[in-house]
Amino acid sequence: MHIFNSLDTLNYNLGPIALTIGNFDGVHLGHKQLVSELCKDSTLKSLIISFEPHPIKFFRPEINFKKLFCYKDQIEQLEKMKVDYFVQLSFNKVFSQLKYDDFLEMIERKLDIKKIVIGYDFRFGKDKGGTYDQLKNWCEKKKIELIKIEEIKLNQLTVSTTEIKKQLDKSDMLMVTNLLGRHFYVEGVVVKGDQRGRLIGFPTANLQQSEETHLPHLGVYATRVKLRGQFFNSVTNIGRTPTFKQDERVKVESHLLDFNQDIYGEIIQIEFRSYLRAEKKFNSLDELKTQIQIDINERRKM
Repeated sequence: MHIFNSLDTLNYNLGPIALTIGNFDGVHLGHKQLVSELCKDSTLKSLIISFEPHPIKFFRPEINFKKLFCYKDQIEQLEKMKVDYFVQLSFNKVFSQLKYDDFLEMIERKLDIKKIVIGYDFRFGKDKGGTYDQLKNWCEKKKIELIKIEEIKLNQLTVSTTEIKKQLDKSDMLMVTNLLGRHFYVEGVVVKGDQRGRLIGFPTANLQQSEETHLPHLGVYATRVKLRGQFFNSVTNIGRTPTFKQDERVKVESHLLDFNQDIYGEIIQIEFRSYLRAEKKFNSLDELKTQIQIDINERRKM
């Protein structure tokens, strides 16, 4: 997949294009159906236009918007689906003032667009002025095929990035997995923590993860850690260590079962399989150790 960071680098030499526009955060089941349609015609080159920062983050910085996954995951998922071109445009004040038809004309001057694929809730341009009907009229004038992917539902829930975040906040990892079509994970570098886990006999890998991504709700989870290309069953706590000194920072700590190696500085990926219990404050270290062993035993049963 070829990656571009500006419209200036695009031209008709890319060939006839099947185009879609969107953020594709999480590359969930709905995104995958759209991309599948985008790539279906082998006579066309598939091209995705996306934005950074996310428009929500630009327009509403006060809400502390977080993505499901980082940019690296987005690229990896789209490459797996054989997308030909990915264009990430800088979303700034000038761009935010573009009307939908000006944006379309600007793209059309650069690309030989034959087909456009959009999602069921697609809106674009200044004040989200570009609706499906307006895009349909524009495509008819330009003799461009337009395909709208209808809403996908699972268990009466709409497959969307917003819904996946809601399920993460509920700790419903099974539903998150179903909506994504894969396991949710976090990735980062293992850093030194307070060493408390090691002192009580349950060493943990403390993750320095991106503050830009959405975490599951606080609690203890059955997980699987990917390290050096291998997978290790694990139990992961997301929380503020209330048994010890309460920490304002949310920490992600994983205990890898049957593993005892120094992995500081290494990158790990933690896949979330299921929710075990809420984080709680224990009255003693012995009580905490007993509960951790129960958590480990539960993980071994899976």
